[in-house]
Amino acid sequence: MHHLEMLFLSHNLIDEISVGTFDLTIHNLDLSYNNLTQLDPDLFVKTDLSTLSLSNNYISLSASNPFSKLQWICLNRNKLGDLTADMFSACRNMKRLYLSCNEIKHIDQHAFRGLKLHELFLEDNLFTVFDTRCIVGQNLQTLSLKGNDHMKHMRVAHPNVFKSLTSFDMSFTNLTKLCEFTDSKVPTKLSIEHIFSFFRFTSLKKLDLSHNKLSELSDEAFFKRMPALQRLSLSHNQLVKIHPDAFVGQIKLCQINLSHNQLVELHNHTFINQAMLCEVNLSHNSLTYLNIEHLFFSTNFLAWLDLSHNRLDERTINKSLFNVLKMAFDQINSEIKKLPVREKILKVKLENNLYDYEKDEEVMNELTSRYAHAFYNQRFHLNHN
Repeated sequence: MHHLEMLFLSHNLIDEISVGTFDLTIHNLDLSYNNLTQLDPDLFVKTDLSTLSLSNNYISLSASNPFSKLQWICLNRNKLGDLTADMFSACRNMKRLYLSCNEIKHIDQHAFRGLKLHELFLEDNLFTVFDTRCIVGQNLQTLSLKGNDHMKHMRVAHPNVFKSLTSFDMSFTNLTKLCEFTDSKVPTKLSIEHIFSFFRFTSLKKLDLSHNKLSELSDEAFFKRMPALQRLSLSHNQLVKIHPDAFVGQIKLCQINLSHNQLVELHNHTFINQAMLCEVNLSHNSLTYLNIEHLFFSTNFLAWLDLSHNRLDERTINKSLFNVLKMAFDQINSEIKKLPVREKILKVKLENNLYDYEKDEEVMNELTSRYAHAFYNQRFHLNHN
């Protein structure tokens, strides 16, 4: 046997691998969940290995590593410490690098020198300062700093260092507020509260700020600096107020998650000009009233609306709500193939509110008689107590 596409050796008790063991053609190798601590630099010299999973071992890397031919490597949940200069410099083909759940406190600015990374995952590590100089020269499209709750600052390379990013995860980082950066001088170190007003995110399509401690979104409109943004998650924060202009300029926004916050109200202009908005999650708040017709006046493709677990009554849940949905359905029905939503389901969730369904037979009859056939074709769901 000289050629293998995939070889799975995970969940064993392997603690050592001799040079020559993999002197055959292997493209994908899984050595996760073993007892490996070190790897010989010549271990994969004679293989055509392109992807390697070493997650859940006890590996601590040195400057000499055996990953020169790899395009994709997972080193999650090991014993990696600080990343030194040129640690990965021999990995010229590396495109995707997973270093999450380790013990990394410091990343040298030249740790990834010579690489052209597309995706970098540094979740759940121990650094208090993230040095953006380490990603200068990369073609980085995805960056995850999720779970770095000790991180307070970023060392600044230049404002365009994140310009190529399309996906950025800053969830679980103890972010408390978003502040405007007003200093005219370029700083050497920047608080994470200022990063969205200082750095340029012109290509960003997906931003995750969930599971933080944000209490307010101001009118400083940080998100307008992200003209390509399509998906935004702010769930599981402490939001009590969203300024009407917080999302101004987000003409491409199609999904927004504001669930699990402390919102009592939303201004009628919160989603103004978001014509492409198709998925909105407002569940698990304390909303008492929404002017549905005004709130979603500009949205042409609203297909998934979650209002469950609030305090909404018949002032919100009435014919106006269903009229908005009916207009959305008509638009969706004509352009269903272009719609970038999950399974293209038209769905509204209303359970666990204060609306008395039994008392409003007219609305329920209107729903079942007027919309049942049309919505059934799109797998429409009305959830209630």
